[in-house]
Amino acid sequence: MMMKKFNYGSIKEMFKSNQVKLRQNLKDNPVWKKVYTSWQKTTQRLTGLNPYYSRGNTVSILFTGEHAFGSIWETIDSAKESIQIETYTIEADEVGRYTLDLLTKAQSRGIQVKFMTDAIGSMSLSDFETYPLRQKGGEIYSFNPVNITRMEPFSMRNHRKIMVADKKIGFCGGMNLSSKYAGSKITGGVDYFRDTHAKVVGPIVKDFSRVFYDSISRSLKLQETNQEFERLKSEKISSALAAASLEELDDDVFPFDRPIETILAPSRNFDRFNKKHPSYNTSRIQEIDIEDDDDLQQDKERTVNSSNNNNNNNNNNNNRLQKTEEEKEASILEYFEEQINRKKVMRNNDRDVKMDGPLLDKDIYFAEEDEDDQDFIIDESELDTRFDMEEEDNIDEEILDDLHDVEQKKQDEEDGKPAVINNVFVQIQQSNLLSNRREIQKAIVLTLRNAKNHCYFTTPYFLPPIRLRNEIIHTANRGIDVRIITAGLSDVPWFRYASRHIYHKFLSRGVKIYEMQTLTLHSKTMTADGIYSSVGSYNLDTWSQKNLEVNLSFVDPSIAEQMEKQFDKDLLICREITLEEIQNRGWMEKLISYVCYQMSRVLRPSRSKAIFINK
Repeated sequence: MMMKKFNYGSIKEMFKSNQVKLRQNLKDNPVWKKVYTSWQKTTQRLTGLNPYYSRGNTVSILFTGEHAFGSIWETIDSAKESIQIETYTIEADEVGRYTLDLLTKAQSRGIQVKFMTDAIGSMSLSDFETYPLRQKGGEIYSFNPVNITRMEPFSMRNHRKIMVADKKIGFCGGMNLSSKYAGSKITGGVDYFRDTHAKVVGPIVKDFSRVFYDSISRSLKLQETNQEFERLKSEKISSALAAASLEELDDDVFPFDRPIETILAPSRNFDRFNKKHPSYNTSRIQEIDIEDDDDLQQDKERTVNSSNNNNNNNNNNNNRLQKTEEEKEASILEYFEEQINRKKVMRNNDRDVKMDGPLLDKDIYFAEEDEDDQDFIIDESELDTRFDMEEEDNIDEEILDDLHDVEQKKQDEEDGKPAVINNVFVQIQQSNLLSNRREIQKAIVLTLRNAKNHCYFTTPYFLPPIRLRNEIIHTANRGIDVRIITAGLSDVPWFRYASRHIYHKFLSRGVKIYEMQTLTLHSKTMTADGIYSSVGSYNLDTWSQKNLEVNLSFVDPSIAEQMEKQFDKDLLICREITLEEIQNRGWMEKLISYVCYQMSRVLRPSRSKAIFINK
C-alpha cells in the first residue's frame, strides 16, 4: 500500500490531533503554545536527517525485562518467514541459551534466521552454543573480531540491539540477551539492570530491516578489506595489481562505497529524499564518494592517461625493463598514503562549519580538541526544506485526541501491561563511524536547541562529546529544565569516576544530575517538552560516538508521557548530586576521577585508523 506523502499538511494534522494531550502533559502551562508551534518546525527538520521515518506505527514501550523478553520470545515463536537479530551481548546463561533454542526451532520450521553479535560484547558465547543454529542453516555473523594485524581499531564495536520478525514487528532499545536484563520474574533472570526497550509494528519496521543488513554489509566488508590487505602484504604486490588502475584499486582495496541500497529495494521515502539530498549515501549508486567527486575524477583522468602511456610504451619498447617488486610495492603504499591524506584534507575542510548560537563563557566552555566535534554540527541549510513553516498556527481548542485509544491505554496501565499507542510518528536514527552518519547526535542537538520547557536524559555512561556537552549547558542557560539520570552503581566503575570529573561544569550552570542507587542503570532515553522522546542503544559518551548505534525517536505526546512517568519513577531510587558534594570530594577521589577521565580519552576509539574503511 502506498504511503501518504508526509508534508507540511500531514505535520499540522498530526499536531492538531495531539494538542489536547500535549496541553495535559504540560499541565496547561502557557508555554504549551510555543511548544506546539516550535515542534512542528523541529519535526520537519528531523525528517531532513534521513528517509527512515513514517506515520501509522503502533508502539509499546517496555520498561522491564519481563515485558521485553516475553514479547521477544512470543514474536520468535509466531514468526512465519524471517527473523533478524542484532545484539551487542548474548551470554551463555539461561536466558541467552533459551533465546538460541527458540531461534534454532524457528530455523527448523523453515524460518530464515540471521543473527549478528559483536565479537567482544559476546565473547563469552562459544561455537558450542551456536552450533545447533548454524547446523540447521541459520546465518551467524560476528562483528569485528579482535586481531592485531587488522586495519580497523578493535574498539570499534557494533552496539545495536534490534530484532525484526517478518519485516512487520521490530524491537529496539538497550537490552542485551542476558539474564541480567531479564529480571527476576523471568526464569533464570536476575534484578540487575534497569533498561528500556520498544516494540514497533508498522511501516517503519521495513527500514529496521535495512539497518540490520547495513550492519551485515559493514561486517563483511571489514573482513574483505583485511583479507585483501593481508594478501597484498603476503604476495608482495603482484605485477598485475601494480599495473591496475586506481579505479580498480578503489573497488578492491576500499570496497566501502557500495551502499546497502544496491542490495535492498528502495524505501518509500528514498526517491523523494534523494532529490533534496543528492549527496546522501542512498543516491550513491556508483562506486564513488560524491564529496570527493572532483578529486577522484582528476585521479581517474591521470590514471587513464598514465595507463594509455604505459600501453604505448609497452608496445614500442618490448624489451623495456620491468619494475622491481620493491618499486611495485612502494607505488601501492604511496597510493594508500595519498588516499589517507586526501581523506584527512576532506575532514579538515568539513570542520570549517561553525556551530550556531553564541559560544559559552570561557570558564565553562569545553575547549579540548575532539577529532569528531564537527561531524554532527547542524547546518540547517542542508536540512530538508520542502515546505515553509508558519510561525503561528490557529489552534482549535476543541480538537480531541482522536488518534489514540485513551481508555484502552489507561486500562493497560492499570493492569500492569505495556500501553499500546497507535498511529505514531517514528524515525530511525543511526550513528555509524564507517558511514560517517551522525543522525542521533544531530537529533539531540536539534532537540536541545528547540526545547521550550524541559529535556530529560537517562544514560548509564555520562561523558558526552565536547559539542553535546556545550549544547546541554547552553540549553540549561536558556532556563530549560535539563535533568540527567546516570549510574550510581555502574558495571564499568572507572567510567563513573571519569564522569564525575566533569560534573561541576554542568551543575554550576543549572543542569541537574541524579545517580541511580538500587539498580544498575542501562537505559538510554530522552524526552523533551512532553512531545518528543527516543530510546535506543546510544549512550551520552565518547564510545557511542564511534560505535554502530541505533535509536528510535517518537513525536507523540502519549509516548512522551509514558517515558516521563518512568523518569519520575526512576528518580525515586536516585540520589541528586550537588555542586557542593563534588567540590568537597577528597583529594584521592579527585585524583582517581582525573586519571580515569584521561584514561577515557586515551582508550576511546580512534578515527584515523578507520580512514581505510570509511566510505
